[in-house]
Amino acid sequence: MLDTELLIVGESIISNLSILLIVISFMIFLVLQVKTIFIDGLLPSWNEERVRDLLKPYGKLEKVELARNMPSARRKDFGFVTFDTHEAAVSCAKFINNSELGEGEDKVCII
Repeated sequence: MLDTELLIVGESIISNLSILLIVISFMIFLVLQVKTIFIDGLLPSWNEERVRDLLKPYGKLEKVELARNMPSARRKDFGFVTFDTHEAAVSCAKFINNSELGEGEDKVCII
């Protein structure tokens, strides 16, 4: 009798671990699909074209959305940039993170 109970408990543990591994695998899959980065601290003078020009060296951009064009946004100094590939988004994020973007008086520090 004891052996049967252990077997049921064992199958339950294996089943739970399988579900957990599936969930973790799916989460990793989703992270690898991310193509949009968040940019904070944009200057009021920067429009979509300016942001596009600064970030196009990292890859083809699909979309630039600035908070100043979002009616529900409380702050207006951030935006979202979507690249055509995950690799381009990661490359851009790695390079601009903790660096300065722009030139001269038109430069911001991205943190």
